[in-house]
Amino acid sequence: MTAVLITNMVPPYRVRVFERCAEILDGEFLVLSCAAVEKGREWQSQTGAFRQEVLMGMQLNFGSNRNIFINPGVWKHLRTVRPWAVCTSGFSPTMLLGFLYSRSARVPHLSFLDSWQGSERPGTNVVRRTLRREILRRTTVGVAASQRTVDLFAAYGLPSERVRLSPIVPSWPAPEHCPDFEDRPFDLLWCGSVNDDHKGVKVFVDTARLMVAQHSNLSVRMVGTGPLVNWSIEAMRAAKIRVQWDGFLSPDAVAEAYLSAKLFLAPSRYDAWGLVVNEAAQCGTPVFVSRYAGASEMIEDGRDGRVLDLQPALWAHAASESLNHREQWVAFSRNARKRAAEYTVEQAADGLAEAFQMARRIPT
Repeated sequence: MTAVLITNMVPPYRVRVFERCAEILDGEFLVLSCAAVEKGREWQSQTGAFRQEVLMGMQLNFGSNRNIFINPGVWKHLRTVRPWAVCTSGFSPTMLLGFLYSRSARVPHLSFLDSWQGSERPGTNVVRRTLRREILRRTTVGVAASQRTVDLFAAYGLPSERVRLSPIVPSWPAPEHCPDFEDRPFDLLWCGSVNDDHKGVKVFVDTARLMVAQHSNLSVRMVGTGPLVNWSIEAMRAAKIRVQWDGFLSPDAVAEAYLSAKLFLAPSRYDAWGLVVNEAAQCGTPVFVSRYAGASEMIEDGRDGRVLDLQPALWAHAASESLNHREQWVAFSRNARKRAAEYTVEQAADGLAEAFQMARRIPT
C-alpha cells in the first residue's frame, strides 16, 4: 500500500520536494497527475525520483492558469492501488472523486492547498464555498503552503493543529554570488504572465511611466508571455523607457534575469502565492510586492523590500527611493536573501511527509 497525492500536474518547484518526501515515506508515495502539463503553463512535463502516473482525462481552461480537471478513471485507479491515504490538491471534479474515494474506503483524506482567503474571493461563489467547507471539515489533515493557507483551513473548519506547513520553494538553488547594485544593468524587472486581471501588469507599466520624471534613462526587463506583452512594450517605449523582452525563460535560465535587475516588482491583484517573490529574493533582488499576493507574508515591509497597495504612485515613489538611496537597496538585498533562505526544500518535504504520517495516526 502507498500514500497517494493527486495534483493538477507536477510543477518544477515540487520535484525536489516530492523526491525527498518519497524518501521519508520509504517509497510509499505515488503522485497521480491530472495532466502532464496544465493549459496556460509554459512548463515542460516533469519527472523525478518518485513514482508518478498521468491520468487520462480532460481539462477546461478559464484563463489566468485556472483549469478544471475531469479524470473519471481516478476512482478505478485508486481502487487498484488501495492507498492508505489520499491527498488532493484543489477542488476540481477529479479531486472531488479522490475525496469521495477516501470516504468510501475509510482512509484518511488530506487537502494540499496554496490559496488563502484573499485569493479565494475572485470567482468563488456560495456553491463553491459550501463545497470547500463540506470537504475540509471532513478532511483528516491539511497541508498548507503558507500561514495564510493555515488561516484559510481554519475558516473552513479545519483547526490549525491538524495542518502542517509545506512552503513553496524555487526549483533551483540560490546563487552563491549576487551582483552589487552597479553590476545590475536593468532598473526594474517583470517576471510572470503578462496580464492585468491577475498579475497587474498595468500597475507595473504605470509605475515605470511615472518614474521617468526622476529616472530619464529608466531600463526595464520583461520575462514572460501573455495577452498584454505588446501593449506593455509599446506603452513603455512611448514613454522613452528602454525595454528588453525575453519571453518565457525556463527555470534553469531565469536566475540570470533576476540577477540583472536592481528591483523586482510584483503588483498582483490576487495570487495564491507567487513563487517569483522567492526567486527574486534568493537572488538578492529587492522585492516590491502587492499585499494581495500570498507571498507578501514572506516580505517584511521596509526590511526585506516593500509591501504595497495597488496605486502606481506609491510604487513609483517607493521604487525611486530605493534606486536613489544605496544604503536602503543594500539592506533590502541582504535581508531578502536571508529571508528566502528560510524557505527550504527540506522544510517543504518534511511538512508534507509529516502530514501523511499524522493522518495515519488519526482514526478515520
